[in-house]
Amino acid sequence: MLGSLLAMLVSLLLVGAAAATGARFRPDGWYRALRKPRWTPPDLAFPIAWGILYLLMAIAAWRIYMADDSPLRSASLAVYGVQLLANAAWSWLFFGRKQIPPR
Repeated sequence: MLGSLLAMLVSLLLVGAAAATGARFRPDGWYRALRKPRWTPPDLAFPIAWGILYLLMAIAAWRIYMADDSPLRSASLAVYGVQLLANAAWSWLFFGRKQIPPR
């Protein structure tokens, strides 16, 4: 039981670290000045949606970690880790550097 709680705490902390990057590099005047479609959600929608997504990602990673050891489990956690790093880098790449990805 204690190991399960510790694993959940570690999962939440890892996701929290990725989320902190997004909180540090958030939309500012540069982003607001971009031409965006009228249907772009309001700024308030993003932290709510991403908060829910990050919580669900932490729970999913914890559930996979708690599963029986297998090559698929290890591969899943590795892919998840890479995805979490990419997710953390996105806010810096887009908002921090103020660069729009090429089309």
